[in-house]
Amino acid sequence: MEKLDSRFVSIYKRPEFGAQCQEILNDVLNLDNAYWVNRSEVNQNYGIDGDVGIYDCLHDAAMPMLLKDAIKKVIPKCYAFPLREVMINRYRKDTGFMPMHVDNVGSLGVIIINLTTSDKDGFSYINESGDEKLITDSAGNAIAFKKIKLKHKVDTVSEDRYSLICLY
Repeated sequence: MEKLDSRFVSIYKRPEFGAQCQEILNDVLNLDNAYWVNRSEVNQNYGIDGDVGIYDCLHDAAMPMLLKDAIKKVIPKCYAFPLREVMINRYRKDTGFMPMHVDNVGSLGVIIINLTTSDKDGFSYINESGDEKLITDSAGNAIAFKKIKLKHKVDTVSEDRYSLICLY
């Protein structure tokens, strides 16, 4: 596992987890839409400018047990504190996005694990120099926030995008 660091964000390049993430994605793709919550309508995620993200969320409370078990196998041990919540965000091609925002959920740490791969889509954040940085998606890779109040977003995606979110 290769680790790339900045002051606020650590990127764990984990191609060895790509196949496991593909299996999780296959299970997720077979779930009924009733499992998903439309975050543009419920528990809205407001951006810094007041815009509302368009994406769906599958919370761990609604996940089938076999899916939860598979997810536990791909979560890296990055933090000393316990895992509080796991969810999967789904962004639909040409419409799904998450506006630039700062998390306000009381978490001590966040890890994002890519379930899909794209050379265009990914996770953007404002780095220590104040510049926007894009980390493109690669299935299995993990992004850990060192700074919970990090400004971040997902631009409108060019293809369906799935990411596993782990809150500590």
